[in-house]
Amino acid sequence: EREYEITIAGGQDAMKGRLIRVGHIGDIKTSDVSRLVTDLSKTLNDLGRKSDSQKALEKINEHFQ
Repeated sequence: EREYEITIAGGQDAMKGRLIRVGHIGDIKTSDVSRLVTDLSKTLNDLGRKSDSQKALEKINEHFQ
């Protein structure tokens, strides 16, 4: 949260361990979602998990066109 200024939390109840929740206020733009995916990928890589944001960014751009 401090480094990227993004708040992420785990799922609750039946969704615990199955999804992440992202805090936001108001409308979000394609650029916000792209930044989230990029920063999440960087964080996963920093933690030793293999993550390639390029595929996700391609899907985001397809969806929002």
